[in-house]
Amino acid sequence: MSNKIDERVSQYHQQAVKHLENDQPDQAIELFKKALKISPHNASLMCNLGYALLKQGKAEEALTWFDFAIAAKPGWHIAFYNRGLALHSLRRFDEAKAAFEEGAALQPDHLLGKINLATIHMENAQWNEALQLLDEVLAIEPKNQKALLAKGGVYNMMKKPLLALEALNNVEEAEVTDDPTYYIEMAQACSDLNQGFRIYPLVKQAFEVGNLTKTNKIALAQLLMGIRKSDQCIRLCDEILAEDPLNYEVYRIKGSAMSGPGRSEDAFQELYKCYEKAPEYLSNYLPLIFAINYVYPPRNKTMQRVTRDYDKYIRQSLAMVSRYDYPGSREPGKKLRIGFVSPDLREHSCGYFIEALFAGLNREQFEVVAIPTKVGKDSRATLLRRLADEWVPVVEGVWEEKIEALRGLELDIAFDLAGHTSHHSIPAFVARVAPVQVNWLGYPNTTGIRNMDYRIIDNITDPVDADRSIYTEDLVRLDRCFLCYSPPDDYPEVEDKTGREGIVFGSFNAISKVNADVMQLWAQVLKSVPDSTIVIKALQLGEESLIDRAREQLVAHGVDPDRLRIFAAMPSTFDHLNLYNEVDIALDPFPYNGTTTSCEAMLMGVPVVTMVGDLHSARVGASLMNAVGMTDLVAKTPEEYMSLASELALDLPRLRNLQAGLRERMLSSPLMDRADFSDHFGRGIREMWRAYCESGEVRADVRHGNEAA
Repeated sequence: MSNKIDERVSQYHQQAVKHLENDQPDQAIELFKKALKISPHNASLMCNLGYALLKQGKAEEALTWFDFAIAAKPGWHIAFYNRGLALHSLRRFDEAKAAFEEGAALQPDHLLGKINLATIHMENAQWNEALQLLDEVLAIEPKNQKALLAKGGVYNMMKKPLLALEALNNVEEAEVTDDPTYYIEMAQACSDLNQGFRIYPLVKQAFEVGNLTKTNKIALAQLLMGIRKSDQCIRLCDEILAEDPLNYEVYRIKGSAMSGPGRSEDAFQELYKCYEKAPEYLSNYLPLIFAINYVYPPRNKTMQRVTRDYDKYIRQSLAMVSRYDYPGSREPGKKLRIGFVSPDLREHSCGYFIEALFAGLNREQFEVVAIPTKVGKDSRATLLRRLADEWVPVVEGVWEEKIEALRGLELDIAFDLAGHTSHHSIPAFVARVAPVQVNWLGYPNTTGIRNMDYRIIDNITDPVDADRSIYTEDLVRLDRCFLCYSPPDDYPEVEDKTGREGIVFGSFNAISKVNADVMQLWAQVLKSVPDSTIVIKALQLGEESLIDRAREQLVAHGVDPDRLRIFAAMPSTFDHLNLYNEVDIALDPFPYNGTTTSCEAMLMGVPVVTMVGDLHSARVGASLMNAVGMTDLVAKTPEEYMSLASELALDLPRLRNLQAGLRERMLSSPLMDRADFSDHFGRGIREMWRAYCESGEVRADVRHGNEAA
C-alpha cells in the first residue's frame, strides 16, 4: 500500500475516532466504512466500526464486525473484549462471559476486560467471582473508578449497603461527572439503609448528568417508585417501553407505581403482563401478588395460580440450599423458642399489633426471638427490642446467607409477619427455617407456599364455612379477634365535636385500597348527606397529579371537588392521630379493609363504617368492629354501607354520643386486652407444636376453640 493510501486511511480513522469521542457514531461509521474500502483487512478499523455500531444500538451488526476483526487478527484481546460487549447487549450472557474470559486469558493485565467480566458474574449472581476480579483490578490500580463503581454495585446486589458505600465513598466524584451510575448506586445503598431523605437528590443528580443507559433508566424508575414519585416513575417507564416494548421488568415497575385512586385494576393488568411474559423471573411476583389483593371483584383463582408458581420458581432458585434438619427435641410440653421474622419491628402499622404479643406471651412457656429484616432506629423499635428475649437482625446478604442465619437460630416455630410485602422473607420459609412455620398479621391472604404450615385468623375473618380452598396453610382460628392493638405512647385527646356544623367523613388508608368502586360509593355517601365533606389522607398523596385524580373521580360521580380535602404524610404520629379530630365518621375501603387505621380512628373517638365481604381482607373490619361491640356499623352490601353511613351522619345526637364514649369503649374492649389475646395466641402456638410432635409432620388441622371443619 502506498504512503498516500496509508495517509488517507489514517486520516479517515483519526476523524472517525474524534466523532466517536464527541458521541457522533453516525459520522464515525461513515468514515470507518470509507477507510475499510481502502484497507479491507484492517482489524483495528473493523473493531472500531463495530464499536461505533454498538454505540448506535446495532449490537448484531457490531458483533459481525468484531468477528471479522478476530478473523483478521487472531488472539487480539481487544476484539474479544468488544465481542463480549456486543453479546452482553444482545443478552447472550453465557457467550459474553466466554468472550470476556478469552480476552482476559490473552491479556491478563487488561483491566477493563476484567471489569466487564466481573459485570457478567454480577448478572449471574456470582458475587464472589465478581469481587475477586474487581479486587485484582484495584490491587493494580486502587483508584480505578469503574472498578470501585462496579464493586459498589456488587455489594448493592448482595444487599450489603454499608460495604457498597465503603466502595463508593472511594470514588472521586469529580472523576465520574459524566457517569450517572455513581449517583444511582449511592441512591440504592441509601434506599437499603432506609435513608429516604438522601435518595431523591441523588436521583436528580443522575438525571442532570445524563448519558443514561437503559439499565440506568430502569434503576432510576425503581428508585422513583420506592420513594413514591409515581408520576415521574411512570413517565420514565413509558419512555423505556417506547424503545423496548417487551421489557417485563419495566412493566413491573410501572404497575407498582400505579398507586393512585381508582387505578388498582390498571396496576394489576400491567403487573400481570410481566408474569405472563416471564413467570420464572422472581421479581415479577411480589408487586403482582400484592396488587391482586386490591382488585375488585376478587381474583381468587389468579391468586392461587400466581402464588403456586412463585413457590415453584423459588424452589428452583434455591436448589443448592441444603435440606432443612430440625436440631431440637420433639417434646410437646417444652419451652418453645419462637422466632418472629418481620421488616416491621419499628414505627410501622404492624408494630402496633406486635407489641402486645411480645409483652404478653408467657415466658415460662415461650422464648421470644425478634428477627428484624429491615433496620429501625425509632422509639417503637427500641420498645420491641426491650420486650423481646433476643433481637437478631437478618438484614444483609443473599438468600442463601439469610437462610443459613435463620436456621442457625434453632427455632422451634418461625412466624412470618410479612407475607408478600416489601422486605419479605418468603424464600427463607420456602427453604424452611423451623419445623413449624406460621403466617400472621402483615399480609391478608394465603402465601401460597407449601412450607407455610399455618395461618392465624379468627372466626369472623375466616368463618368455618368460608371457601378457603386456595389456601396452602392450615388455619388456626382464635376464639376471639386475631389481633390486639397497642396505641402509641403519646396520643392526642379526643376533642368535643358538639356544635360543629357539616359532617366530615374520612379515610386514612393506603390510597391503593381506594379502588373505583370505593370512590363511587363514597361519592354516593357524600351526596346523601348535605354539606358533608371527606378527608382523604395517604402517604402517596404528596403528588399533585394523584390529588387531581382523586378529585376527578368524585367529579365523575357528580360531587363538587371542593368537598374533598387531601393530606399526605404528617410530621409525626401524634399529628397524624390529631387529624382524626377533624373527622366525624371513618369510611372503610373494600375489598381490602383498613386495620391500623380503623383502630386509630376508634382510639380517636371516630366510628368506622365497614362492609364485610368473602375474603379475609374484606372481613378484618367486621372482626375489629365485633371486638369493640359495634357490629351495627358493619354492612353486607354497598346499599347498606351507604345507608349506615348516612343514617349515622344525619342522627347527630347518636353520633356525638358514640364519639364521646368510643375511646373508653375501645380501651376496655377485647381488641386491647393483652392478657386475653396472649393467652389465646399462646394456646394456639402450643397446639400447633403438639400436632407436630404427635405426628412428626406439620400440616395437622388445628382450629383453636372450634371443631375441625
